[in-house]
Amino acid sequence: MKHVTREQAIQSAANLISAAESGEHIVITDNDKTIAQILQCDKETLDINYLHNLTEKLIRVILPLGLKLSAEKDLNKLLELILLEAQDICGADGGTLYLRGRNHELKFVNIRTKSLKLAAGGSTGNPITLPPLKILEDGTGKPNLKFAATWVCINGKTLNIPDVYHSSEFDFSGAKRFDQGNNYKTVSCLSVPLQDNDKNALGVIQLINATEPVTGKIIPFNKFLVQIVESMALQASAALQNHIEKLRG
Repeated sequence: MKHVTREQAIQSAANLISAAESGEHIVITDNDKTIAQILQCDKETLDINYLHNLTEKLIRVILPLGLKLSAEKDLNKLLELILLEAQDICGADGGTLYLRGRNHELKFVNIRTKSLKLAAGGSTGNPITLPPLKILEDGTGKPNLKFAATWVCINGKTLNIPDVYHSSEFDFSGAKRFDQGNNYKTVSCLSVPLQDNDKNALGVIQLINATEPVTGKIIPFNKFLVQIVESMALQASAALQNHIEKLRG
């Protein structure tokens, strides 16, 4: 990942906003790699208000967060910080951080559900007893695409599902069992990949139930929230990769 300074990001964003306000048609091209990578919107035409919101979030949240993540020396605390910050950024009630294990599986590392005061993994002292998700199917060895998290891990793409109960493409039986046992309702689900510089999977951030800031109503993860979490995932991936490289010596 190419790192940028606060000044570079502000200048790039300011140039885009200035052009948009003058009435120009804004298209981010391959020539603007720095800001386009962080904003995750290559060759996408941007609405001026949308650009303002995204740029403000970039400057006020994402760039400082990158420094915060890079400064964390404890791997367990870093993993916990990644999930908590992702939840806070978009007001998600629930979240899970998965890491890819050596045996072609996604391990549950941190789990949080704010409204239920549920916390497991990390520094909580509460162990996670859920079995890992298998990335490859038993027997066939084919990619296991039935779970949202494994699909994201395998394809390296974000998956945004407005209502899991209306989704027939993926297996959400685990979420539904959780709902039944905890008087909960899983609705919106956003899964974002964590990848190293070579696009190899490191893990997945999965967020549940985005909430409207004023009313607390559960809403889908809109385009703005998706790109903010994707930008945050880039910063988290860079910090996580640095830790992994240090552990390898």
